[in-house]
Amino acid sequence: EAERLFEIIIAKSGSRLDKARAYKTMLILYTNSRPPKEAIELGLKALGMFGIDIPIDVGKRQVALELIKARRLLKKIPLEKILDLPLIQDMDTLAAHEIMLNTGVPAYYVNPNLFAIFALKGVNDNLKYGRLMPHSAVAFITLANIIQTATGDYELSYRIGEMALQLNEKLGNQKLMGQVQHIFAFFIQHWKKHVRHDYEIFAKVYELSLDAGDFIYAGHSINAGAEARVRYCQD
Repeated sequence: EAERLFEIIIAKSGSRLDKARAYKTMLILYTNSRPPKEAIELGLKALGMFGIDIPIDVGKRQVALELIKARRLLKKIPLEKILDLPLIQDMDTLAAHEIMLNTGVPAYYVNPNLFAIFALKGVNDNLKYGRLMPHSAVAFITLANIIQTATGDYELSYRIGEMALQLNEKLGNQKLMGQVQHIFAFFIQHWKKHVRHDYEIFAKVYELSLDAGDFIYAGHSINAGAEARVRYCQD
């Protein structure tokens, strides 16, 4: 029934933004009920409405190019200044990046390079145009993880991660609060703090994610919390 209504909306809507909203809803449904590849294909089709063509098998070279752009742009805008950037007003750009955000979840399991591309494009558009989006914290927390993995610059990664936490608090995006804190605890925080602090955050992530209806990260937090507890006992 949901798919039938979706097809009707896509066929009859004359507005690209209305179609994007329909795609966003179906992406969430597909992510929770279909194989990840099907959700990705739907998201990439939606991005095509905005002239964005990204192959599902995008490789490391494209990720590296986007990362180089991000690091160059970061040299022009200090991290503390990012928190003061205004929100974007271009609704088409915002809609396209919301589709990337929702396609990023299944992309992580099929092709991490595609997940990285979505996040880096978000960061680069934020910095290039000096405008934030309601979900910008996810892009920046992912950038922090990419930098530490690709370059080993753990200090910069930690600083960006802390900034992303502050950014999401400022933007007040409760739906993404659990996701942003989970990524920080799972990938970044342990470089400077004991693992017991990770466990404390995962317990918080579980509550935040449930409250936001984000059952994916609620589940992640249970597994990550158990792993952190085991490591804590081993220490």
